[in-house]
Amino acid sequence: MTAPETRRLATREEIERSLEDDEYGDWFADQFALWDNPRFTHIKWASLSDLEGQVTPAQMTLIVLTTIMNQVGNGGLEQCFFNYESDAHLLRAEVDALGWQELSDRFKQKFDAAFEARSTKGLLQTLKAAEYQGSDTGEPDPKPFSHFVKVYDVFDFEDFNEWLLVDGYPELVTRLKAFVRAREAELFDVSDA
Repeated sequence: MTAPETRRLATREEIERSLEDDEYGDWFADQFALWDNPRFTHIKWASLSDLEGQVTPAQMTLIVLTTIMNQVGNGGLEQCFFNYESDAHLLRAEVDALGWQELSDRFKQKFDAAFEARSTKGLLQTLKAAEYQGSDTGEPDPKPFSHFVKVYDVFDFEDFNEWLLVDGYPELVTRLKAFVRAREAELFDVSDA
């Protein structure tokens, strides 16, 4: 069975417009190509791994990179690792797929330290299992993530977080735009209309 078409139907003008910066310096190619794409939004997924085989390789790269950016912007790389532990293999591979060595090196350093400790001590699994312990409501206990952050402070995620959101951000956007242009055929079904 063939996977359904997930590329965004778009004109060349729409694609170029999505790659322009807005007044705040943001760009919306990921929003346009993925999150506002009716061919993509019908897919049911709970983890990044659920998307494997359902989206194009370029879509997967864009999804993972924007997920990392959003996680870092919301709670830091430590939150990203905590929330996407089961997708660790995709996080690492898709950062490399962008082809920006500085990002790959910086990410790999933090990734290797965090997941080496995880595999050695089983910390993430323990914290995730403890997340619901002692909760009469069935809601997650917010303490495990705070414990995770304290334990992983030793890895100094803050330097990566600040670099990605401040110093590295302009270059990241430039490289993501180049990625979208280079992999346009995997992201868009271009119409002449």
